[in-house]
Parts: sequence; C-alpha cells; structure tokens
Amino acid sequence: MQNRRAHMYEFQGRDWTELARAWGISLEHEDDELAARVRHYMRTHVSADATPDPAMVADLRRFVAGFCENAKERPDAPLWQGLRDIQHDLTFVQFCDVLLRHMWC
Repeated sequence: MQNRRAHMYEFQGRDWTELARAWGISLEHEDDELAARVRHYMRTHVSADATPDPAMVADLRRFVAGFCENAKERPDAPLWQGLRDIQHDLTFVQFCDVLLRHMWC
C-alpha cells in the first residue's frame, strides 16, 4: 500500500492527469479509463482500517493546493478551496475521488 517514490512530484495544479503521472499510471488510456485507474489507486491506498496512505494524501493535498491557485477565477473556486481545507484525511480523499474528473483548468 505504501506510495514509494524517490522524489516528490512537482504538481502544476492544471489537471488531474498530473496525479496519474506522479503515481506511475500510464497516460496511454482514454480519459474514462485513466480516471478509473487514478480513482482505483486512491481507493487501494486506503488501509482496511480506513487510514489513507500519508504519501498519497500529501500528493493530493499538493495537487489540490496548486489547482486552487489556478482555479481562483472560476465560478466554482469556493468548492475547490473548501476541498483544500478539509483536514480529515479520509474525508479529503473520498471527496477527491468523487470530484476527480472536474479537476482541470
């Protein structure tokens, strides 16, 4: 379950495919399949006792923070800022999962 990378991915906060790149998921899929693989990654990096992998959460938080910066002129900016501000890791991951396909600037 551990997310083990030698370096920290530098997110631009432009779109959710950055998460696929960071997590080693091939981008050679149609959007629906790629999104399913990213969501699968998130779901399989939550332990049986509902504890998300800290490295995955850190990646998600860094991506969402960057996304908020890029999306601040969008009418839905408050939604992304609210997502960014969720402190409870499992709740944060669950909402990232649901909102994944909407994360693009």
